[in-house]
Amino acid sequence: MGTNYCNQGEVNENFAFERSCQPFADAFYISRGYKIDRVQGKQNKLGDVYLSKNGSVFLIEEKFLRQELNFMFVEIVQDVKTNNIGWLWYTGSEYIFYCMPETQYFCHTERLRNFIREFGDFYKTLISRKGWGQTENKAVDWGTVIHKKIAKKVKRNIFQ
Repeated sequence: MGTNYCNQGEVNENFAFERSCQPFADAFYISRGYKIDRVQGKQNKLGDVYLSKNGSVFLIEEKFLRQELNFMFVEIVQDVKTNNIGWLWYTGSEYIFYCMPETQYFCHTERLRNFIREFGDFYKTLISRKGWGQTENKAVDWGTVIHKKIAKKVKRNIFQ
């Protein structure tokens, strides 16, 4: 069975990087009183981890970046060649935990979707050709994301 990956080595490296960041996220969730249940296999496409507390359960999509950015990469199209939709459209998560080395944000998934539907054309499209192929992302500055109440900045750095 073939893949649509542009570079399997980059894809494997990205998955290894994500796995190396997950213990930091898990420790953060636990410190907030949540029980964690990491999603495995094909279901992982819908989200990365279930958090439960006081009878409520939330599915979280995690995004770990290697560098600080003053904007959020919002994946609209995962692979232009095959027209695979980006994570914004297929995730089943209630929240996106967006983690950079110094700064982390919790983003409300449906608010982000609605914002991109309404205002996405006003934001620059950035193309990435690493890993999955040609990926289209919208670059939305964090100030706007916070001002529109789409995201909240985490008060302490989870990586320290």
